Amino acid sequence: MEREKNLCCNVDLYAAPVFHLLGIPPELNTPIFACSRVAGWCAHIIEQHDHNRLIRPRSLYIGPPRRTYKPTSAAKKSKA
Repeated sequence: MEREKNLCCNVDLYAAPVFHLLGIPPELNTPIFACSRVAGWCAHIIEQHDHNRLIRPRSLYIGPPRRTYKPTSAAKKSKA
């Protein structure tokens, strides 16, 4: 995964085969992963509440540039 997408795998990648060996059905993988993260999610919420601040990851939009809006009526006229 690191070579193909330049992403490091997390512990879930290695936990899934262990769950399989323990006989846990694959459809329970996601709920188990979520349950294991609830404490961290709650800690983040408590921290944000205590500091009266919403914490968001930094990101830059790299998608297509903004396009101008053309009302449906104007689009129909340009096609005619």
